[in-house]
Amino acid sequence: MEIGRPSSTPFIGLGSFSFFVLIVFHLQTSYAKHHNHHCPASSCGNIHNISYPFRLQTDPPNCGKKRYELSCENNNHSTVLNLYSGKYHVHAINYNNYTIQVADFNIHKANCSFVPPYSLFNYNFSRRDPYLIKMNTGSESYSLSEAITFVKCENPVESPLYIPTDPCINSSGAATTILSKGEYYSYVKVGGTYTSGLEDSCRIELMVMITSRQQRIWENSSTNISYKDIHNQLVYGFELSWLPSFVNDVHFGYTCYVNGSNNVVHCKDI
Repeated sequence: MEIGRPSSTPFIGLGSFSFFVLIVFHLQTSYAKHHNHHCPASSCGNIHNISYPFRLQTDPPNCGKKRYELSCENNNHSTVLNLYSGKYHVHAINYNNYTIQVADFNIHKANCSFVPPYSLFNYNFSRRDPYLIKMNTGSESYSLSEAITFVKCENPVESPLYIPTDPCINSSGAATTILSKGEYYSYVKVGGTYTSGLEDSCRIELMVMITSRQQRIWENSSTNISYKDIHNQLVYGFELSWLPSFVNDVHFGYTCYVNGSNNVVHCKDI
């Protein structure tokens, strides 16, 4: 299945041509019914172009896809995506590169002590899901977003990839919370996979997503990273691809990619 320009059809007889027209009309009608692009765009908060495949809960049932339904909350000031167990602000929908930018609903710019209440990480996303954390161009696949890890450690860790969470989460320093076995040190681990390089005295508390672009900057940076930097990235959020929307809901065996030369989406059976 390809989303693009149809191929030319050779000359055929009148009877066959009439049958062909009926078949094409039926296919086009079925496609239009399933892929309704003719609903007017909806608006909520700062998102003014909510259109196919997205829909608001209040849109007519034939508009958009149920798997891409958004809600409008806070007196129509916030566009919200419910994803797995979490709730996310929609900051932007990009119809040119097929991505959506979201941030955890519990993150506030003015208060860095808030952290997401639910984990979200790479393995939450699979081919059968409406969203992916990777973008496929046919010739390559690259990450849009990846996880950072909140950890608690029995011993202090000296590493540029372990960022102390104080003063935001622990107002008096990194080792102020008393556990049954003593005090612990609170960090955010950036770079690498969520388990690689995990210190023996540390345990994972929470995993959240940020943009892969920022991860790469941090991994190659020679400057110190503070928890304020991490909080700013949580406020910004992360990107997801909605390329799976181009596949009929019953054809989960298909994968889609963007042709980099003309930005056309193609889908194929894998």
